[in-house]
Amino acid sequence: MPVLAQSTPPAPACAVACVGQVASADMCSGVGDVGCLCAIAAFAQQASNCVQQQCDSGDLQPAADYIQAFCSTGQSLLLVNIYSVSCS
Repeated sequence: MPVLAQSTPPAPACAVACVGQVASADMCSGVGDVGCLCAIAAFAQQASNCVQQQCDSGDLQPAADYIQAFCSTGQSLLLVNIYSVSCS
């Protein structure tokens, strides 16, 4: 786990908030419900649309990278990023 934490940049807070919005809208239990979120066919599109509206220009690329990696890397990445954002 420490290697992952060192190699994974923290997600912008706006991206985590957007994943939370998608979770809420699609009846998932929250941002930690990776299985539910990644089962949503339009998850990436919904989260990306939110990111375009909610994130500052400097956060757009890191947010897009986070959304893209969300389902392929699973909950361990999510938890590292949420921890990094909440402890900053």
